[in-house]
Amino acid sequence: MRKLSLLILAAATMTLTGIAQARGAGSGVLFDVNLYYNSEKTETQNTGGTASTTSDGTVALYDIKLGMLTGTGLYFGGIYTSRSNSALNQSGTNGSAMGGSLGYFGAAGFFIMGHYLLSATDGVYSEGSGIQADLGYKAGMGGGWLLGAELSYRSLTYKKSSSNASLDHYTKTEVVPMISIGYLF
Repeated sequence: MRKLSLLILAAATMTLTGIAQARGAGSGVLFDVNLYYNSEKTETQNTGGTASTTSDGTVALYDIKLGMLTGTGLYFGGIYTSRSNSALNQSGTNGSAMGGSLGYFGAAGFFIMGHYLLSATDGVYSEGSGIQADLGYKAGMGGGWLLGAELSYRSLTYKKSSSNASLDHYTKTEVVPMISIGYLF
């Protein structure tokens, strides 16, 4: 899995570098924050007047990205990602990961980014690593500010669990829409 991920990232880098050399764009240091929040409530009512059950839960994700955007549209930098899960009457779980980023920003505002995530944790799971890919659009709001949206695909594999000593691996894959707020220095 890791070798395949690295090969895909290397192929994307070569392709993006060739495309980036053919165009011009703004350059500088890009600081970017991406947010996702989901709240859900479920209710179960049984027939015959027996008691019902209600469950509330939230998921909050955020990514912080910092990197260099070249005049050709090539982006390279780093990412820190964090998540928080909570459920009514239960203690929540938290997780985080960090890694390196490579991407391309087109002159029209569309972008694609790839990230290799290291040292990931999620609740009882640790020793995780994996990949994330972002596809989205950012519009200039003036004064260096950027606002946009993206779709993020993330797949992380954890090798250790504090609650299961016999764990071989645990993989979590998700696709989430995110709001993006950035500033180009």
